[in-house]
Amino acid sequence: VERYWQRRAEIWDRYMRELTGLPIGLPAPIPADERHALHLFTVQIEEGMCRQSRDDVMVAMHQKQIGTGVHYRAIPSFTAYRERFGWRTPDYPNAQRIGASTLSLPISPRLHDDDVTRVIAALRSSILR
Repeated sequence: VERYWQRRAEIWDRYMRELTGLPIGLPAPIPADERHALHLFTVQIEEGMCRQSRDDVMVAMHQKQIGTGVHYRAIPSFTAYRERFGWRTPDYPNAQRIGASTLSLPISPRLHDDDVTRVIAALRSSILR
């Protein structure tokens, strides 16, 4: 477990270094007295910040054979919550904005350095196209 966590930490640090300066939101700094699982590396891709939507970037990444994920959709956007509790997405604009812009990048400890390089290059080209 520790070895896998260490590898995720290496990838996390590299993403933070090499994605800084792009027109995207990066994860908040991790407090020194906390230990984060580093299980998801999420970026915020908002059309107001860059030229592409999160979904456009996701499609472009997948076309480059880079798997990504959506973590997480806003709870009020789920039919069950709308029907059972009457929640409406306009009542939760921040949750809706974050849910529509969050994209998770690969952070598996099994990624090689070349894989991480490919993820970074694919994200750059997908955002800046």
